Amino acid sequence: MGLFTSRQDRLEGAARALAPFGFVFDAREAGRLARYAPFVALARPHSYVTAAFGAIEGHRFEIYEYDSCSQDSEGNTTYPTELAIVVHHPGIRGGAVFMPDYPQWGGAAAVIDALMWIPPFTLLKLFQFAVGAARPDREVGHADFDRLFVVRAASDAAARAAIPPRLREVAARMGRRMTVELRDGALVCCPDPSLRLDAERAPTAVAVAAALVAAFVEA
Repeated sequence: MGLFTSRQDRLEGAARALAPFGFVFDAREAGRLARYAPFVALARPHSYVTAAFGAIEGHRFEIYEYDSCSQDSEGNTTYPTELAIVVHHPGIRGGAVFMPDYPQWGGAAAVIDALMWIPPFTLLKLFQFAVGAARPDREVGHADFDRLFVVRAASDAAARAAIPPRLREVAARMGRRMTVELRDGALVCCPDPSLRLDAERAPTAVAVAAALVAAFVEA
C-alpha cells in the first residue's frame, strides 16, 4: 500500500481482502460504534469513517475505523485514525480492561519513560505515579501478561474473573500491543496500533481479534 494512497483506495483494498471471509463494508453504519461508548482505554471517537460486519466461527464481528482528536507536544490539534473491532461471545464477562505497559515493550516508549525522570519532567512522572496509585494496575497471576499489560478492574479478583487463563496466555504470546475492553457478552479491542484497514493489514487485525475470542471458546 503506497505512502500516499488515499483513504478511499485503502478502504477499498480492505473490503476486497475481507470479502472472502464474508465481511461487508457499510460507511453509513460507522456511527454504530457509539453504542459502545464511553471507552475506558480506547481513543474516543471524534468522527466515524466506516464499518464492516461479518462472522467467524459463528461469532459476530463489527469492525470500525474512526478518527480521534488529540493535541501534539506543540499544542496542534491532530486527528489520528483509529481501529476498533467488536466481537460478541456469550462467555465474555465484563469488568476489566487491559492495555500495553509501553515501557515493557521497549523501543521509543522505553526511552521516553526513562527521560521522564530527568528534570524538568520529574514532576510529571510523579504525577503519573499518583494517578497510578489511584487506579492501581491489577495482577492476574500470569507473569508475562502482568509484565506486558496494564490491567484496570475493581480488584485483582475481578480482573482474574474477566480475563480467563487462556486469554492471558494468548494475549501475552501474540506479541501485539493490543488494547482490550471487556464488556458483558462482547470485547472491544484495538488489535495493535500498527494495524489499519487496508489490503495487507486488515486480515491480520481480524485474525488477532478472532484469536482473542477463541480464548473464551477454549476456556
